[in-house]
Amino acid sequence: MPDTDSTPLRAAGGTPPAAAERRPARLPGVDMARVVAIALVCLVHVVKAGGVESVAGRSVVGAYETQLLCALGYVSVDLFALVSGYLLARTRSFRAGRFLRLYADVWTVGLLSALVASHVTGVALHAGDWRGIAFPMTRRAYWYFSAYAGMYPFVPLLAAGMASVSRRTLLAATLAALALFSLPVLYDFEDPFVLKRGYSSLWLLALFLAGAHLRLHVPPAKRPWTCLAGVFACAAWTVAFFALERNVPWVDRTFGPKNPFLTYLSPTTVGGAFLLLRYFVSRPWRPDGAAARLAAFLAPAAFGVYLWQTQPFVFRNLFEGSFRRLGALPWPILPWAVLGAALGLFLALALLEKARLRLFDRAARHVAAAWRRRRQAASLPPERGADGGDVVDA
Repeated sequence: MPDTDSTPLRAAGGTPPAAAERRPARLPGVDMARVVAIALVCLVHVVKAGGVESVAGRSVVGAYETQLLCALGYVSVDLFALVSGYLLARTRSFRAGRFLRLYADVWTVGLLSALVASHVTGVALHAGDWRGIAFPMTRRAYWYFSAYAGMYPFVPLLAAGMASVSRRTLLAATLAALALFSLPVLYDFEDPFVLKRGYSSLWLLALFLAGAHLRLHVPPAKRPWTCLAGVFACAAWTVAFFALERNVPWVDRTFGPKNPFLTYLSPTTVGGAFLLLRYFVSRPWRPDGAAARLAAFLAPAAFGVYLWQTQPFVFRNLFEGSFRRLGALPWPILPWAVLGAALGLFLALALLEKARLRLFDRAARHVAAAWRRRRQAASLPPERGADGGDVVDA
């Protein structure tokens, strides 16, 4: 996700600021949530755009398996936005530098990934591709970044407003927004609020409220495993409704050919994402443990993994249909093969992004150092020669 600020905030349940200051700089639960979210994005892309569903869906068992994988994977985008609210719940200033850094990442990855994909596939980049690379936000080359950019200027205003209202008021506003935007998708959805099935800034704002409420007012779960059980229960309901559509004619006639619970706006998707985030932030983490160190290593690359795989030229010419063979595997092997492919894709792109970040940061430091030296040289008085003239190179 785009947010990289993991500065300790006041914990849910009223932990005083002094105690928060003694905590480690990183939040392992949030780091792990970011890692899992982007891994689930990879899972959805492998199943959908990768072509697994188009092949596996021809069999009854394969159709149910891909529905379950997608039901688990669809919580990813909502989890991204919830983490934004969780991290930025107490932001009081608009940090333009952070947004510009994100834009630089988007532009750099877009250019590099498109050039690599063009070289591998032999397909030339056309004028429309170059416009998408040059203007990724206005051309919606990355829909999540465009929606996030539309939300970001309102973050300090929302945070200030949430701090000035009671817990009950914030909870009521959050539930009202989620219900108003989420429930219409279940029946006769005409998109009255122009949410574009979740691909919008307005939907991210509603999820931001939910994530901030979790941070500010919801205490850690006493039994985190119950949250994880709730995530699977939400996914199970999505699959159960898919079964009803296939086997009960009036359900199919009423709700249409597509499962209304398999969208970013679905109550089960939102509920699953919220419970998954609560599981990660409630679970006890050892800061020096292997899981926390792995999450801290991978989390900064999470947003870049999303950028590498969803660059439009890459997605269209290199990614789509690349995993169709997995859909033909026997049903006992299919889900594990898909999960393995998604995990492998995530790890490969994460390592690629870590290398890019290191080079990017090194280049940025060199440019900043050169700029400082130039400024310092310009501020020094000119050195005088013996005859009183300026010393110049011959």
